[in-house]
Amino acid sequence: MDRRNFLITLGISALLLGQAQSAPQADVIEDAQKMLDGYANGKALYGAGQYREAFRVFLPLAKAGFPQAKMSIAYQYELGQGVMRNPGQAMRWYQSAADDGLPAAIIALGIAYREGQWVKRNLVLSYALFITANTIAPGKANDALSRAVAESLTAEQKHLGRKLASKMKPGHGAITRIIKQAQRIGSPIL
Repeated sequence: MDRRNFLITLGISALLLGQAQSAPQADVIEDAQKMLDGYANGKALYGAGQYREAFRVFLPLAKAGFPQAKMSIAYQYELGQGVMRNPGQAMRWYQSAADDGLPAAIIALGIAYREGQWVKRNLVLSYALFITANTIAPGKANDALSRAVAESLTAEQKHLGRKLASKMKPGHGAITRIIKQAQRIGSPIL
């Protein structure tokens, strides 16, 4: 990584941590390391079945903008582990992690829309989400998910799904905006 990209990465980290741009590089790196260490601690607690404690560790990290912590919070809300089950909160956190470009969150949303879990079933939206995840992290599993959903769609629905996917760019809430637009369209794309 060249110096310019390194400084850009540090600047983004500083913004995520709520610090001023002029923060010394060593402080930013130390704070980023604290976030990583905190997340590792939360994962260890979760793995040990200490869900409430894990949630308490993940939540401040998620609020600080750490995408994997957002995903963990969403999962715990979805399953009611360490916190009351809350599909609305699960959706909010999955969407936030998806907007950050986390493929696992995008896939989780795609599965929810494919199955109609805590959301209204929408196969076109599911297809678009799987395509988006495969664009970010190409792989056989992601490709298989989009192909499996595509088998249930008409040519027009596939076209619409690809069009939606082309607009699902991580960052600035784009994925959440497309999801909300697709939900408003309703039954014509189901």
